[in-house]
Amino acid sequence: MYLLEILVKKNTYKWQKLYPLYHIGSTYYLKGDYETAIENLEQFLSVQKDFGNTELRLKTVLYLYLSYKQVGRKYDIVKIIALIKETQYIQDDINYFIYQLLEYTSYLKYIYLRQLFILSIYQLFLSFLL
Repeated sequence: MYLLEILVKKNTYKWQKLYPLYHIGSTYYLKGDYETAIENLEQFLSVQKDFGNTELRLKTVLYLYLSYKQVGRKYDIVKIIALIKETQYIQDDINYFIYQLLEYTSYLKYIYLRQLFILSIYQLFLSFLL
């Protein structure tokens, strides 16, 4: 039994108990053990909706769908696009995984323009402060 799996079983709070499942699932995805990744990510996703963290839900669904893709299962592109629109800030590493899943360069153009917009707003805000 792996250390993170032991921690999940010993923890008594629901959120703290299940949060390691995300890390276990993403680690198994990165190791190439997609079936184990799917098992852990599906379990985490089933309760994660209750906590309202959109960025974490996006990351979980991304790893889950990338695992589905590797084993030949179908996944819901519309759900990913809806989560992207719902998420206020998407980290660069997550954008890379989105690109891997969607496989089209127009998403990269969208992210580039979105980042430029955020940067211009930030610079405008700073100019008012200074």
